[in-house]
Amino acid sequence: MQYRISVIMPALNEEDNISKAVENVVEAFNRLNIHGEIVVVNDGSVDRTKEIVDNLILKYSFIQLICHDKPKGVGTSYWEGIWKSRGEIVTMLPGDAENDAYEILRYLPLMDHVDIVIPFIYNKNLRTWKRRMISKFYKGIINLSFGMLLNYMNGSVMYRKCALQL
Repeated sequence: MQYRISVIMPALNEEDNISKAVENVVEAFNRLNIHGEIVVVNDGSVDRTKEIVDNLILKYSFIQLICHDKPKGVGTSYWEGIWKSRGEIVTMLPGDAENDAYEILRYLPLMDHVDIVIPFIYNKNLRTWKRRMISKFYKGIINLSFGMLLNYMNGSVMYRKCALQL
């Protein structure tokens, strides 16, 4: 099935990274033949982030820009992006270009069978030893607290949008 996906992209003072982050999503859309949108939430940036996104909108009609007067935080930015998105599937990729969009979007076909996809990072060399230990500790607390056995719950998750709406 062909889903319309919305990539929510919070950005705060990301003039050095926002173009790369957007282009990475566009590249993944093209590579995977995905029809989607990018919802950039400029969270009160005082640099050129908005100007750069405005120029990207001229190039790509599927980019939507939401601007905050002052920073409201990544959580508020994410939820506002979800509310204003048009896709039936949503995910978040930060505007710092830290994540590779292909690594989450390649799992889009799984949405035929589930409402949530939580990717697992399997290349241990991407994270330092200290970061891996902190993640293991976090994973243990969450699994113990909620009586679950999830291998990973800290990345760019894909959700069916209707599962997030009350």
